[in-house]
Amino acid sequence: MNTLRGLHFQWNKPQGKLIRVTKGEAVFAELDIRYKSKTFGEHEKFILSDVNKYILWVPAGFANGFLALSEWCEVQYKCTAYYNPSGEGGILWNT
Repeated sequence: MNTLRGLHFQWNKPQGKLIRVTKGEAVFAELDIRYKSKTFGEHEKFILSDVNKYILWVPAGFANGFLALSEWCEVQYKCTAYYNPSGEGGILWNT
């Protein structure tokens, strides 16, 4: 509970992500970091759980993070590109 996975993104080979929670509950934050987008800097929040069975599509160009709301939380991602550790970035949550 209260485990935070901060805002993260892939800038080299950006990834679209299909996300679901198969055990527990979490609140997800999605931040538009596409510099030329009309919604640049805007964010949305969503609660996903094994009860509501919501699935979230996050397009490439968004930073994604979540906070576990349950004692146990299992999150599954299906991504449009392979993980590239040298192309990953993050945004500090407390600045």
